[in-house]
Amino acid sequence: MPYSELKGLLALFGEEELNIDPSVWLDELEREMTARKYSQRTIKGYLYHNKEFLKFSKRFPRLL
Repeated sequence: MPYSELKGLLALFGEEELNIDPSVWLDELEREMTARKYSQRTIKGYLYHNKEFLKFSKRFPRLL
């Protein structure tokens, strides 16, 4: 589900803290890189480092 669709769903919960798996946020990134014809190795590396950054920051992905 792209973030644009997820944003409407999140609005229903107001200010509640929701724990959403970072992979949901990274799906859109993966689709964009695939559309731009990045190599699979590059995509894998970008997704890994973005996921690790999200874990490190301990913040809601849309706030970053």
